[in-house]
Amino acid sequence: MEELIFKYLNKQLNQEEWNELQEWVKKDSMNKTILNKLQGYSMHSDDESAQLKELVWSELKLKTEHHHQGSQPITQVSQNKPDIAFYLKIAAAVLIAASVAFLTYSISEDQLIDESITQIQQIENEAPFGAKVTTKLPDGSMVTLNSGSKLSYPDQFTGSVREVRLTGEAFFEVAHNPEMPFIVRFKEDEVRVLGTSFNVRTYQEEKLSCVAVATGKVSFTSATGEQAMLTPHQMATYSEVDQKLVIEKVDDLQAFGWKDKIIYFNNKPFPEIITEIERWFGVEVEVNGDFEKIGTFSGQFKESTLNQVLKGLSFVYQFRYEVEGNQVILNTK
Repeated sequence: MEELIFKYLNKQLNQEEWNELQEWVKKDSMNKTILNKLQGYSMHSDDESAQLKELVWSELKLKTEHHHQGSQPITQVSQNKPDIAFYLKIAAAVLIAASVAFLTYSISEDQLIDESITQIQQIENEAPFGAKVTTKLPDGSMVTLNSGSKLSYPDQFTGSVREVRLTGEAFFEVAHNPEMPFIVRFKEDEVRVLGTSFNVRTYQEEKLSCVAVATGKVSFTSATGEQAMLTPHQMATYSEVDQKLVIEKVDDLQAFGWKDKIIYFNNKPFPEIITEIERWFGVEVEVNGDFEKIGTFSGQFKESTLNQVLKGLSFVYQFRYEVEGNQVILNTK
């Protein structure tokens, strides 16, 4: 926790660390007291020794641990020993004196940690089956969510990075900011950029994560730690099954066609086609008959209705279909 507080005072927290710090503050009023006292001091030094940090924070821990022992009220403890503010001031003074180079960290009243907690909120935007949703992020970046997708992000970006989490598929147009990289987390993978446009597809049921670049450069890190730097018309695909990362050239239609209402199938097996239809049109498909031996399909449907797609596929796969509301029934001929 000491390191988190130091990073907070130097404006170096990412979103995950910021959330962890908030949880720590909420656990005990003493924690909030510590942070509010320290945040007004100058506490930045690259040469500050680990030994000094340990000494200072051991003093703080000693006092805070004593504060939590037993059921004695704080007033009884204060009669015998200086209050917590005394130790906090010593800690800040020692750190400042030991700094070779320091910067002044000024903070206004409305930036105190207790007020920040109420200000920072997580927002979740979702595109249900049969719909697509476009979202503008706090930094001006634009995100288009495909059907059955969800995006989680803070109502304001703080710290040194802009971080969001995705489930499903989305196209990102990231506002350029070299001082604050943009990170998309999905499953156990992540994408990191400064300002660019790219597509991420990471539906849970597919066991694949695909990242395709439209403009700029994108750094993709897989769950195994393998990294790839992608440029326009490149796509990285990570398989959860064999834990391999494959990079290949990809055309815009395959990677980004869905944004223009194009359903694109590239050697898709029948079960995956059915899943795509359910997601795209917001329907439930019941399959009756033996479709196990049906091969893959490649093709595209542009701005097509459900009936148009089913009619086209029925010629290939030789099935009959019925549509009743949001229910679709397929039967082999």
